[in-house]
Order: sequence, then C-alpha cells, then structure tokens
Amino acid sequence: MMHWLQLMPQKPLNRRGPRWRRERRAYLSRFYQVTRDNVTKLAELLTQESGMPIESAYSTICTVRKRFSLASELHSLPPRGIQTEIAPRHGRIAGFLPSWNFPHEIVLQRIAETLFAGYPVVLKAPSETPLTYLSIAKLVDPYLPKGVFNVITSTGENEAAVKEVMYHTEGMCSFAYCDSASFSKEVCRNDNVLEYGFYSFPALFNDGNIKEALSCCVSCMLDYSGQLCNKMGHVLVQEGVYDRFVSLLANDMKSSKVGDPMNGDNRIGCLYNSEVVSNFLSLVEDAVSKGAKIICGGKRHALGGTFVEPTVLADVNPSMRVYSEEIIGPLVPVYKFKTADDAIELCRYLGKNSAVMILAPSNNEAAEKMEKSLQCTVLRGT
Repeated sequence: MMHWLQLMPQKPLNRRGPRWRRERRAYLSRFYQVTRDNVTKLAELLTQESGMPIESAYSTICTVRKRFSLASELHSLPPRGIQTEIAPRHGRIAGFLPSWNFPHEIVLQRIAETLFAGYPVVLKAPSETPLTYLSIAKLVDPYLPKGVFNVITSTGENEAAVKEVMYHTEGMCSFAYCDSASFSKEVCRNDNVLEYGFYSFPALFNDGNIKEALSCCVSCMLDYSGQLCNKMGHVLVQEGVYDRFVSLLANDMKSSKVGDPMNGDNRIGCLYNSEVVSNFLSLVEDAVSKGAKIICGGKRHALGGTFVEPTVLADVNPSMRVYSEEIIGPLVPVYKFKTADDAIELCRYLGKNSAVMILAPSNNEAAEKMEKSLQCTVLRGT
C-alpha cells in the first residue's frame, strides 16, 4: 500500500498557470459528461447494492452530475466583494473514506473540488457498498490522467490497516466521513479532516406550522428509507399540539408505500442488511419496554426479507436508546415538551451535533429563549 501511494503522480501538482487550470476544467467536464450519459445505469446500481429507492438514487446521481458541472466552472466565477483563492500545498494527496450511508453526492462534490484544485485522489470505498464508486471510477478512467482518481476496496481484517495508512501517510490529507469514535481520536492527531453526519430535528411549538413540521419529517426521515447518517432523526412537539401532530404523522407514514426499491412508486425500500433490521427492531423493543407507545409500524413488514414497517413512537424519553443511538431505518421518535426549558433539556444531548429547526412565530418568547440557549445550529420557521 505504501509503495503504491508513492507511485501516485506528483508532476501535475507542481504545474501552474491558466493552461493547467483549463486542462483541469476539461477533465472535470468529461467527468460530468460521463455521469450525465450514465445516470440511469448508476442509479440502478446504487439501488441494487444499497436498497435506496430508485427515485432517490436517480436524484443522487443527478446531483453528483450537477456538482461536477459546477466544479468545472469554478475558475470562471468572478469575485464579488470578497476574493477567494485556492493555494495548493504541492506534493499532497487527498484521501476520502466515506461510510456506506453517507450521501454520495457530498463525497463526490468534495472529490470534484479536490480534482479541480489539482490534487490526486484516493477513495477508499465503503466495504458495504463499493460498487457505485467503482463503477464511476471505471467510467471516467479513460478520460483522466492515470493515477489521478483511484478507488480502493478492503474488507474484514484489512479494513483497519488501510485506514491506518490513509490517515497516517506523510503527504496525504484524508477526509473521513462518519467513521467510528475510536478512529476519530487518531484522525484528529494528524492533518486530516472529519465531516460527520449529524441529526437535525424540528421543535414544534403550539402556535407553529404543523404542515411544515410534517413535511420536514416525512421527506427528511424517509429519504434512503431512513438510513442516511445526516437525516432528521427526532421530533420535539409541545404538548398542546402533540396528539394532533402524532396522529397526522402516523397517517403520513402509513400511507408511504413500502416495496421493491426498483419500483418508482415505492417510497420506502428494504434496509441494507439483516443486522440493520435487528438493530431497528431492538430500538423499538427497548423504547416500548420503557414506556413508549407504537402509533404505527414497529415490526417487520409482511414482504419479509429486510423490509420493515414505517414506525412512529410516542411518549419517548431520554432513558431510551433511540435518544442516544443512531437510528437507521424509517423510525420517528416524537418527544413531548411543556415549556422551553423542557425542550432545551431534551436538546442537551440531541443538539450536540445537530441542527434544530424551531417552528414558531417570531413573537413566541419561549421559542426565542430556546433559540438563544442552544449551542448548535438553529433555524427558525413559522
């Protein structure tokens, strides 16, 4: 592995000037053209290997295509007020280590920006879902300089060794996406970048817009069948509208069609594997044992396999595992709060790595108090 990394092309990194920028733009334009011409093929492959519903997969690949197009135009953007400049550190290699449920479009956007800056890229594909990345690499290989865009795979006992090399090799800056906590501590000691998925969640007050909250929940929590690591993971609702909201949410969840992810009419496909299903059911069982109520779903789907029913849990509290663990699957825990202080307390753990959308009118003093008290990203809605 070390020997292979040392063979990465260094000459392009030392080139400067308008001509080299034009060449890089031409390479990215070809990247864009290849993804544009193979959108359907790549979307179907993404669905087949991960279970992502085909409409979501198609949207993902289209977003990848657009972001490579934007990256190829970066050189021509005129400065307006503030001028930015890319200052390459020559002789560097960029490594990318995404998890299987981190959005492909974000990873590939970063790769596009890196290639435009003139750096070779090594992408360590997730062992669970490597085929889409490998297919993209195969498609663009004839149009890029040799060794500029590289995809490697590993499984089992080799996984940790490959990560170790990518995190600690001199001259390589690696970008880790949603890696484990133990690896994160090691990564932070070196010249690497962490980009972790985070939960966002709405906090709906009594005078907030219920329709907006429902729209957020259903669209954000069911994308990729609820498996994205940066999805909307929890809902906080004030007691005055709690029962109404839970009922409406359950109706929307029950009306979401479950089935073959290759069928565009289905909103929810299968989960990635049986281990994910077992963890999903375990979270539901734990919550129910500690007082939560299943409003809908909560079990395997009649289709069998790794299909589960979209689930809404009410009367959720911080003692349950759904409060502190990552939720993978179409599961929505709904927390009840009475005052702003109650909501703030619920957010003390949830908000550590989250974005909170507060849904209340601008003159709601309790919502304003909550907004000022949280130490995380806060959005305001109505």
